[in-house]
Amino acid sequence: MKVREYKIGESTIEIHDDYIVKTEEERQEILSRVGKLYSDYLSTTGEEPQTA
Repeated sequence: MKVREYKIGESTIEIHDDYIVKTEEERQEILSRVGKLYSDYLSTTGEEPQTA
């Protein structure tokens, strides 16, 4: 089930509660990817992303 959606530029990030991260490494990889998208967006636009 989708619990949150972020629009960042032309990208959409959906947060679902049905995915279970099994290791700390998986958790860090996901956070790193989302952080990279967020950082790239901020450096390009200087704007906060919109939440749906």
